[in-house]
Order: sequence, then C-alpha cells, then structure tokens
Amino acid sequence: MTRTPPPVSIDIGPEPVWLAVQGLALGLTASALGTWAAALGEFSMPWRWTALASGVPLGLLATAVAWARGRDSRPLRLVFDGQVWSCGGPGQPSPSAPCMPVVALDLGRWMLLRLDPVAPTAGPARADRIAGVLRRRWVALSRGSASAHWHALRVALYCFEHGADRPPG
Repeated sequence: MTRTPPPVSIDIGPEPVWLAVQGLALGLTASALGTWAAALGEFSMPWRWTALASGVPLGLLATAVAWARGRDSRPLRLVFDGQVWSCGGPGQPSPSAPCMPVVALDLGRWMLLRLDPVAPTAGPARADRIAGVLRRRWVALSRGSASAHWHALRVALYCFEHGADRPPG
C-alpha cells in the first residue's frame, strides 16, 4: 500500500539567520577583495596600513546592503496538495506556479530549499534549462518560523515521490 504525504501550506518570509549568513558572506568577500587590492598597491608603509583597513568599511557596507536587500524580498507561499507542489504569493488562495522543492541543506531546525520551476517555457531545450535556472528561487526557513507546519512540511518534502517532470540540475 502506497501512502502519500499529507497536504501542507506554509508562508515563507525573510529568515533572519539566512539574511545574516548572506550578509556576512558578502561582507567578508568585499572586505577580503578590498584588502587584497590595497595590499597589491605600491604604497609606502603608513599608507599601506590605511589601505588595508579600508576593507573593513567596505565589508560593513556590503553586509548592510545584503541585509536590506534580503529584508525586502517578497514572501512566498509553498503549497503541497498531496500531488503537486506550487508556489505563489501569501495572499493568493491557491498558487498557480508549479514548482519542485529540493532540500539543499537540512540542519534539523533550519532548512535551505531550492525551488525549481516545473513548467518549461517555449523554446529550445537549452533555453528552457537556462530560463529555469534564472527563475530558480532559494528560500530558508526554520522550525521557529514554520511553527505548527514544520513536521508536515518535512514529511511532504522527504516522502513525496519525484515524478519524471522534475527539472534537471
């Protein structure tokens, strides 16, 4: 006897931990690049230390920009009706865009999901793959933000049998 996972619907908003990780990664990258560029310059010793220290404000600025950009991201409603996954805005009664969630990272109390679009666009197969990757969305959620839906979501994600229409990659 085959059992299907129960239907689940969850609204996903900006996740503070994910925003912090993104901001920190971007900030450290910008800081390292600024420091590296300053170290390659031919400066006298007092100016070299000033140039090296310039990477810190650059990193802080990049962190702030990443945080602000992430907080402005639009919320998402992820719905599994027992047969098909779909994505849309949180105010819509039933999302219309079919998608396929893929668990990219599972840390028990925190998950990173990759939402791949299912419906291909018109055009050659290569163009369809490129368009799919460009429309791909990454979302993070935690047990705290998902509250009562956490267990049902995990069951649906791990027990759903992926069909043949799953996009490659």
